Amino acid sequence: MMPTSWDALFKELFTYLFRQMNLQTKTQQEVSRQPLAIDTIVFCQDESDMQKLQTTAFSFFRFHNLMEFKSSADKLTISGYHRISARARLYLSENPKLSLDDITLCIISSSKPRSVMSQIPQITFTRVEKGYYVPNELIPTAVYVSKLLRNEHIYVLSELPIEERYYPLLLFSSGKKRREFLREIAEKNKLEYIRFAAILYPKDIREVYTMRHKEYPTIEENIQTLIDWFGAQKVLKHLTPEEVVQNLDKEALLQAIIRQIGVEQLEQLIQQVAQQNDGKDGKKETSKKK
Repeated sequence: MMPTSWDALFKELFTYLFRQMNLQTKTQQEVSRQPLAIDTIVFCQDESDMQKLQTTAFSFFRFHNLMEFKSSADKLTISGYHRISARARLYLSENPKLSLDDITLCIISSSKPRSVMSQIPQITFTRVEKGYYVPNELIPTAVYVSKLLRNEHIYVLSELPIEERYYPLLLFSSGKKRREFLREIAEKNKLEYIRFAAILYPKDIREVYTMRHKEYPTIEENIQTLIDWFGAQKVLKHLTPEEVVQNLDKEALLQAIIRQIGVEQLEQLIQQVAQQNDGKDGKKETSKKK
């Protein structure tokens, strides 16, 4: 399945959060000559890097940490699970200096992958706590039984408790869990997460603020903050024109466009649109005469 805007924003969020801890990250890491890519890899250079993660949901991280995100639009299936495991094996084979103790695989799923957790006979999933599972991940072969990764972890967002260490994961939850999470970050004024939520769920986060009679940060403020973090191009590719127009008044929208592309380029675009519209009107008149 083609990557969605959810996948893209997921990568941007975790790249930003891990870089705040001075941890190196890489997205869309290709493995083998085939078009196979791992969503995100987080690198820990030494034990001190791992220590930074001890109070987070990623306390199990080792030196190379592979992360895969499965949204509600691209659910984790049995075949998908096997493909993720295969990409991890390929990554390991292409990095021969790594041992099994140096690598982890973290799969983040927006919903519970029931078929994966119940219909693969050779694999059992141990629940560490609600929403957090670790499979034994045994791979039988004709010669021996080999363990793929000693550190494979699956998070089910719909089951996770509303705790600060899980905030980056809960941002991608849905339904009742998402509403609980949005109320939590609004109540605690967690601006980093509020700004991401305002881009992903503008109506939901605005409703939460209205219920609490709090001053809601404008969509323009949220977009500007994300531009400061990531750069304009990365932010704009996650926003459809319809989303921007719905949340900005005409004057604010025009100011935002001018800041982004400049007056001269805006004039050129207006001329192009006018010419296109003139062409369409001409075709309509011709068809009416016929």
